[in-house]
Amino acid sequence: MSQSRTVPPLDVLRRGQLAGPLFWLGGDLLAGRLRVAVVGSRVATAAQLACAFAFGRDLAELGIVVVSGGARGVDTQALRGALAANGPAWVAPLAVVPASVDAPFPQENTGLFEEIVARGGSLCSKIAPDDCHTRGRFHARNDLLVQLVDAVIAVCADLPSGTLHCANSAWRRKVPVFAVSWGPEAAHAAGTEALLCAGARGLWPGTALRKAIAALQSDPLGLLTRAPDLALGPPPNAGAATNRPQTFDAVGNAWPCYAPDAPALGPPQEDPPGCDAGLVARLRAELRQAGAHGLTVDELAASTQSDRTAVAATLLNWTLHGGLKRVAGSWYALATAPRL
Repeated sequence: MSQSRTVPPLDVLRRGQLAGPLFWLGGDLLAGRLRVAVVGSRVATAAQLACAFAFGRDLAELGIVVVSGGARGVDTQALRGALAANGPAWVAPLAVVPASVDAPFPQENTGLFEEIVARGGSLCSKIAPDDCHTRGRFHARNDLLVQLVDAVIAVCADLPSGTLHCANSAWRRKVPVFAVSWGPEAAHAAGTEALLCAGARGLWPGTALRKAIAALQSDPLGLLTRAPDLALGPPPNAGAATNRPQTFDAVGNAWPCYAPDAPALGPPQEDPPGCDAGLVARLRAELRQAGAHGLTVDELAASTQSDRTAVAATLLNWTLHGGLKRVAGSWYALATAPRL
């Protein structure tokens, strides 16, 4: 591959800022092109991998820069889908890696990264070529990815997971979040079901994706404020092969909007199942004090002196089971608290 270089963050970031330079390998990003992140589990099912591949292919053919983390599973298939696409509007993808761009991780994807660069795409990282530091690099990668994009699509996720960290980072930065509904009993889907209950917009490749991109181009802030539309129907049969054309248009019109002020679904429960009881008790005490105004994930993690990822996963699970409601963006309040 070609030699890496540094780029000023302001030249490529969509929002926020970074203290140091970004390390870049490959071509420059095309000015004015939308960028959409496709993220998900490393251990996804065959149908979920096919969905990720279809998202990558469809987005690239629409002239959208596919951005992903380069990890195994969903990230890899989204990038492969983008490379498999063609057409007059096609654009190469961007991989945001949790290591140096000169020796990106995982090593098994070296060939994929080389193809991305050879086709005019690029690799990006916060990690300098001589930096061996690894602590927190995956969360830092997720935060950087969110700062680079206009929207995030979560294909599948467990509870807790890096995908949920990415989604929470996106919500904090007012980036629209989309998620695929596989049903509450599906493997590696508890996280995306929680995202949908918390306010993410449901999405599938095909017609629904094209409508979502049109909305993103015309009214990006509207995706953060409009009330839900239709209920999302059952997922179509995705098939196992990721190199076969897939059709997801059966639910083309069924994509509920992101609704940060939507009430929690289902009957309220005192304790969400599968969560640490001590953490739930500490969170409940803080949320009772906050009342209808609610608190953010970061505020709750700080006030309870708890791990932020554990807090985020607990809040999403709690929302899924009806005990919490989203009152604005990434703010949470008890579902029984009166709304102002």
